[in-house]
Amino acid sequence: MVGTDDEILVFSSAGNIIRMGANEISSQGRDATGVRVARLGEGETIVAVAPVLEAEAEGE
Repeated sequence: MVGTDDEILVFSSAGNIIRMGANEISSQGRDATGVRVARLGEGETIVAVAPVLEAEAEGE
């Protein structure tokens, strides 16, 4: 789970990486069919989604 202030990375099977804010993805109800986060090429799939981790400040 990520918060609305967080960012995520979306990795495709073609090697593309998309960085986007979690707030760019609209919330969906229980009966929703999904949300498009990227347009993919023929035969391309999303292979992973990961949160962007902020580097800790030195000394923390």
